[in-house]
Amino acid sequence: MNFNKKNFYRSLINIGVRKGQNLFIHSDIGLLKEYKNKKDITATCKIITRQLLKAVGKNGSLAFPTFTYSFCNNKKYYPKISKSICGYLSEFVKKMKSSSSYNDPNVSVVVLGGGKKFLTKNHTTNAYGINSFFDRFYKLNGYICNINLDSGSTFLHLFEKKLNVNYRIDKPFYGFVKDNKNKIKSEIYVVKKNNIFEADLAKFHDLAKKYYKVCNIGRGFVGIISLKKTFQVVQLGLKKNKHFLIKKMN
Repeated sequence: MNFNKKNFYRSLINIGVRKGQNLFIHSDIGLLKEYKNKKDITATCKIITRQLLKAVGKNGSLAFPTFTYSFCNNKKYYPKISKSICGYLSEFVKKMKSSSSYNDPNVSVVVLGGGKKFLTKNHTTNAYGINSFFDRFYKLNGYICNINLDSGSTFLHLFEKKLNVNYRIDKPFYGFVKDNKNKIKSEIYVVKKNNIFEADLAKFHDLAKKYYKVCNIGRGFVGIISLKKTFQVVQLGLKKNKHFLIKKMN
């Protein structure tokens, strides 16, 4: 299907997006079509957000990663202007007046829709801890809905933490938000220092792909998998192989 608003909406319905769902969206919109200019990219972002909102309805929510890793990189965090590493669509949504932000200095998230107030209030010190954005979203029976990306997501770190893997630890980072004079702490769940392993999701993708429903759109695709099923895949994979989500570094 060529990429346009009608076909994109149809692709969402084909993969099972329904009213009231909460979707977390990683994206690489560069694969959808050829772009003439920045205006064309912005038009594509408008189509994507509007059709996603139409598909989930007023009671559903859309969440987009706007990760900056500001404290990790010894930088001040400016919620409105610190540039994320998560692509054009996430930056576009962050600038929308109707969006709300979960202002974690490292792994911030921007949310549209009915659940934005609940999902963005009071960010926690620990990025993947109890009552963090990721914990709340999982408890809402959320879904991963990726554009031109496989079934992986940041939520794998939440599940690694819940399952207490032995190769990651909570590491504190300290920094300043905007021009405030008081330093604050923000914890990220990282691979242990001097560990010989690094993240590797190949085994996860092999096991999860049968649950990841995909529909082609434009030159790319859109896919969906529930976080409940994602957690089950991680739990099963780690039970069989403690290195399910990592590999030895070269």
